[in-house]
Amino acid sequence: MDVVTQGISGAIPLLERRLESQEKFNEHKFRCLVIQVLHEVGVDVARVKLEYPHPANSRKGQRTDAVMLDANGVPKTAIEFKYHRKSPNSNSDTPHAENAGELLADFAKLRDSPNVRRFVVYLTDGEMFRYFNNPNNGLSRLLAPMEQEISDRSLPRTKTLRRHAGDWSVPARTRVKCVWDLGSNHWLVVWQVLS
Repeated sequence: MDVVTQGISGAIPLLERRLESQEKFNEHKFRCLVIQVLHEVGVDVARVKLEYPHPANSRKGQRTDAVMLDANGVPKTAIEFKYHRKSPNSNSDTPHAENAGELLADFAKLRDSPNVRRFVVYLTDGEMFRYFNNPNNGLSRLLAPMEQEISDRSLPRTKTLRRHAGDWSVPARTRVKCVWDLGSNHWLVVWQVLS
């Protein structure tokens, strides 16, 4: 098991406790919790940089959520985190297609990160997980336990999804590494972006 998946796996008990509590939990806290556990499995956290300038799009201000550097300061692993859930303080939700598009944009961002191992770590509630698993939405194959190619041709034509999904003129290959049911109506999925 690679160190990222090992770290995510080690974070599951902490995630489960945080999700069961009434304490406010957001994407930034999710990232920090995972980085903390990566340290516990042997990653030098001084070499983990959050909000790292994206190598291909730094002029546009684009950043990668977390990058693990080697001893020489060269990026070796890039990780994008995403956390989608219904807001407890609102009766309205971000549309599912918009959330799906944002997740796809993270795949596209990592596809454009050369010479690093790339992972997308996705924490979501059951409602969004069901949206991805619904074959009518055209995204269920993203959760299949085999290598997938995501391309402009394979994405649904939903306008909202397309508006948020980034550039798909170049395809990306992905593979689900792990899917965990965390209880409390939450799921955790880790993908590796292969190209």
